Amino acid sequence: MDALADELRRAIEQRRQALAARIADLRGTLPGEGLALARVLDLFAFFPKALSTVVDQEWDRNPAAQSRIQLLRPLLRHVTDVATFVDEWLGHTGAPTVPLYLLDAVQRACAAMGLGERRAVIATGPADSFTTVADDIEDVLFRKLGPLCPRLPPELSSSFALMRAPRFEGTSALWHPILLGHELAHIAIRVHDALTRFNLQASFDFARAAAIPPGSGTSGPAGALRLYEIGESWAEELICDAFAVRTFGAGAVAALGEYLEVIAATDHLSDSHPPGRLRTRLIVRWLGTLADARVNAVVAPWRALSDEPIRYAEEWAQFLTDTLLARQSDLREAANIWPGRDYDTNARSPIVLEVAEALRSGVPPDATVVQGGTRHGVDDQDVVVAEWVGRVEGFETPVQALAKKALDNLEFLRQWSAAGGSLPVPPPSVGKAASERATLSAEEVSLRVFAHGDERLVVTPLLPDFTTGASLDLRLGNTFIVFVRSRTPSFDPLEADQDPRQVQRSMQLAWGDSFVLHPAELVLAATLEYLVLPSDLSAQVMSRSSYGRLGLLSATAVQVHPHFHGCLTLELVNLGTVPLLLTPGERIAQLVLSPVAPTPAPPPSKYHCPIGPEFSKVRTDEEAEILRRLR
Repeated sequence: MDALADELRRAIEQRRQALAARIADLRGTLPGEGLALARVLDLFAFFPKALSTVVDQEWDRNPAAQSRIQLLRPLLRHVTDVATFVDEWLGHTGAPTVPLYLLDAVQRACAAMGLGERRAVIATGPADSFTTVADDIEDVLFRKLGPLCPRLPPELSSSFALMRAPRFEGTSALWHPILLGHELAHIAIRVHDALTRFNLQASFDFARAAAIPPGSGTSGPAGALRLYEIGESWAEELICDAFAVRTFGAGAVAALGEYLEVIAATDHLSDSHPPGRLRTRLIVRWLGTLADARVNAVVAPWRALSDEPIRYAEEWAQFLTDTLLARQSDLREAANIWPGRDYDTNARSPIVLEVAEALRSGVPPDATVVQGGTRHGVDDQDVVVAEWVGRVEGFETPVQALAKKALDNLEFLRQWSAAGGSLPVPPPSVGKAASERATLSAEEVSLRVFAHGDERLVVTPLLPDFTTGASLDLRLGNTFIVFVRSRTPSFDPLEADQDPRQVQRSMQLAWGDSFVLHPAELVLAATLEYLVLPSDLSAQVMSRSSYGRLGLLSATAVQVHPHFHGCLTLELVNLGTVPLLLTPGERIAQLVLSPVAPTPAPPPSKYHCPIGPEFSKVRTDEEAEILRRLR
């Protein structure tokens, strides 16, 4: 028995060391300190140290081999479970697949729902997986270590919201109602004890349930209790659906309805989740009637599905369906017991359609829109519903990317305002923006920015004092493309089999983080502002002299043509001898605008509506194949 005890201790130590190394590797890949993932990894990094302390003390306290074995076996299982958890939930860098504005949105939603200050970590996983860890992470990690577990340092003690979304599109705006509505509601249900308040027991017919075998189970009191447990699991999912509809309106019905089809859950019977047909009927009823035809088209497929009868051959499934349908008002009320803002789709529809038209024209919507002579703020939910409108109506512009940029802009402006920054107030009226000079003056630039129709120069987001002299100030975005060392001996831009991602990678910083640009280093950045030039303006991007004096240079004087849509890519080089700290949001360059003869809009270019720096696409040039054949 001594040999077995020794081997168990060696097994724990080997896995403890491997886990510590894995956590350190993940921590070292993070692009900034502001990510909640960094904090949760710091918390997990304490686990191997605590585990080592517990194993050593338990070993010394229990000299008998049998006692040691009984103590070490559960610890070995626990360290294996923690290692699996790290790989499934934390084995990613959080960028660029997870937009950082989404992490901020989760934290804001938690505060609004009365869940306290929670740091958001969003992992990506299988296409059929939206999941939330509703339990306290500290408890999951350290409870099984017992009373000998060392006290957690105060700086590591934090509450987290750990979520997982489908890897490919799960974090796009279309699915925000699931992440920020349904999934966060799982945490709220526990914090606010919503299931107890819903009180399924009050309407559950135990006598009838006792005569129904749940699936392959048995009838009688044990069967009724098992059926009741399934009913509570179904009720929890339906309360989460109700909260998603409460907070996202038509966007929630569209997202949940389509997702249930994607995972083939419409008529699937499960112990943990109600069938999709029941869920669809309830979310459509909770949404109610929509007055606007275009917005209603977003939910039309699910209205049609919800009208179909719900009949199941399995008696237990029909019993639970009938029981919960009879309590649909109580389910919705259970989702109203915790704080949170209601989203009225009918009231917001005019704003949604304004946002949708901006997306149709290839522009991320502004932070405000004018309706009936009154200026209204645009909410994240408006952007979500507008993207669904664009999806249903088949907009030809890259709607998903534009909605992402709009949400990123809204988050930046929220943080800008919270830090004491102001926003420009449009003048009540503007004159005609005409110029015969070679370069527009500051006044003429301002007139173009606030103009309407074809003359407008679109700049979004727009911050105060956006002109300097005869130029438009440009700010630094928070996404970068950096060069990395690789085994690639050389890179041929024309070679079809080579991709810039072999020598470059994209990274995103949280607002408030900084990027260090070392001497002689080149980085691709982008402007915070998304620009649209009218047909009679061209522009050049110039380095800002204040930074030029420090050695920062925009490597090329970028020519911007009429009809350009997008964020401008900046090739930044540090020609100085000391590293430069660059903060997203700071004024980094300027745009000099010149009038030209109106030109017709060209076909979309290979860099169409970029929302950040993009990898080189020189290998797709029309003459690239000719040049390759010439070699």
